[in-house]
Amino acid sequence: MNILFIVFYQPIANLLFFLMDVVRTDSIVVGVLLLVVVVKLILLPSSIKNSKIQQKLSEISGDLKDIKENIKDKKQQMEKTLEVYKRVGVNPFSPIVFLLLQIPFFISIFFVTKDLGTMGNDFFATKNVLYDFVAQPAHIDFTLSFGSFFLDTMQSGAIIIAVLIGVSQFVLMHQTQKKAVTTQKNMKALVYVLPIFIAFLSLSIAATIGVYWLFNNLISILQEVFINRFSNGGDVAPSLTPTDQGGTL
Repeated sequence: MNILFIVFYQPIANLLFFLMDVVRTDSIVVGVLLLVVVVKLILLPSSIKNSKIQQKLSEISGDLKDIKENIKDKKQQMEKTLEVYKRVGVNPFSPIVFLLLQIPFFISIFFVTKDLGTMGNDFFATKNVLYDFVAQPAHIDFTLSFGSFFLDTMQSGAIIIAVLIGVSQFVLMHQTQKKAVTTQKNMKALVYVLPIFIAFLSLSIAATIGVYWLFNNLISILQEVFINRFSNGGDVAPSLTPTDQGGTL
């Protein structure tokens, strides 16, 4: 049996049904929302740490730019760059590690919601996905309704979900872009282009996956607000001056 199935997919599927059983709901929309919240809480300590690192990287971006522009020798450039990272106590690979930590969770949630949205509840029963202590729901409600609005989340082409995904993706990327080290124009353009691309892409997938994507964006936005407002960024070392860097700049 695939190790990724055992380590990530199966626990995520069981957590989804466990949460639905705890709150006594048969709504897949409520279940996906609870699942995203729990996973975000699991990753919250890492998210806070990553936010602090991004803040420090933002504050030393000027020093890194100066080193790149004024030191042409690649070896010396690397040494000075590592000195800046060491001065503020940052591992330059930490953001990559944080991203890699999230990927298995998000991919697992994606495929669990995809399988539910395309094959329904019977898929988990026939594939022996659930643990013995997790109850198999007798019925799963795949609809999302507000007043006169009705959506079958097993179907694709949900325009309103696609629009909300695009808007939420733009807001989220705008939040994170403000803390990014790079100021390249092509990276800034992604803040506008990528949300539009994702919105159109979501039209071709089951709305169940779109709902997950939307909830993930919305909770990520709230998480960014929370971290920025309540998390102490820590002491950041002052920017290096030419004298601090041995007079090479």
